[in-house]
Amino acid sequence: MEPTLLRLGPDEARFFASMTFPSYRHLLSMAPQPRHRDEADQRPIQPLAIAALQDRRPVGLALVELPLHAGFHAELLSLFVLPDDRGRGVATALLGAVEQVVAEHGGDVLSAVYMTGKPSIPALERVLAKRDFSSPRTRMVSVRFDAERMNQADWLHKYAPRDGYEIFSWMDLRDSEREAMQRSHAEQPWIAADLLPWDHDAHGFEPITSVGVRYRGEVVGWVINHRLDERTVRYTCSFIRDDLARLGRILPLYRESFARMRRFGFKQGMFVTPLHHEPMARFALKWFGPWASFVGETRGAQKALGRAA
Repeated sequence: MEPTLLRLGPDEARFFASMTFPSYRHLLSMAPQPRHRDEADQRPIQPLAIAALQDRRPVGLALVELPLHAGFHAELLSLFVLPDDRGRGVATALLGAVEQVVAEHGGDVLSAVYMTGKPSIPALERVLAKRDFSSPRTRMVSVRFDAERMNQADWLHKYAPRDGYEIFSWMDLRDSEREAMQRSHAEQPWIAADLLPWDHDAHGFEPITSVGVRYRGEVVGWVINHRLDERTVRYTCSFIRDDLARLGRILPLYRESFARMRRFGFKQGMFVTPLHHEPMARFALKWFGPWASFVGETRGAQKALGRAA
């Protein structure tokens, strides 16, 4: 039997909270708001939720991000079907309904970004293939680790802070130091374009575990984090100046940040890095990997809709 598909309003959507990730449940208010509450990019989005019902029984949910302008790229945030109802075409029907609504709203492209390492991922990729999405491509390496276990990693204590190092809380970064970094980077770029600290802390960051380092009076590195929930910190932006990076001089920053995690009650961390930062991706797999509770990758696929198709 074909499922009944229903676009949800805020009154109905709250009953489907268990069918999406905890970090997205605030979006079920259906009001325009940031995708993440504590994130570098705080541009508001319009949530879209479509439910699947069998004999009036909720069996599935698709949650989508609609940017607030025409000609946009929408993103599928989550797609869930109850275990006993899988393999019956419910997810495929939900995704087809999502495509139709996104196209009706002027969306050109629908993308899907997801994490590997779960038993349901092969089924998800089969659904994407049925709906003619592009072949999945790896985008990022991701590791999740327990704070107490990571403290036992021998490599974490391999390098002492270099003479002239001063590790400080990122909350204590002075305005004059931020301006000096921006000015020097504008004159001669020395920071990777996607690791600019003022992009990642502009709209909030986790204040306890985010740290920086001064070397001979200049700010040369940082570990800027965001809180995912009461237990979990995501290591969003890690950087140290190239002449220091090869010497392992960022390790004291991680050590200090991990110590703060444990001291203030955070139980686990997530470390993500794009594949185009090859040295950092190798670092994550080689050094974090053996101590991690989860190692996976983020993949992405997309489909052209409407005019783009």
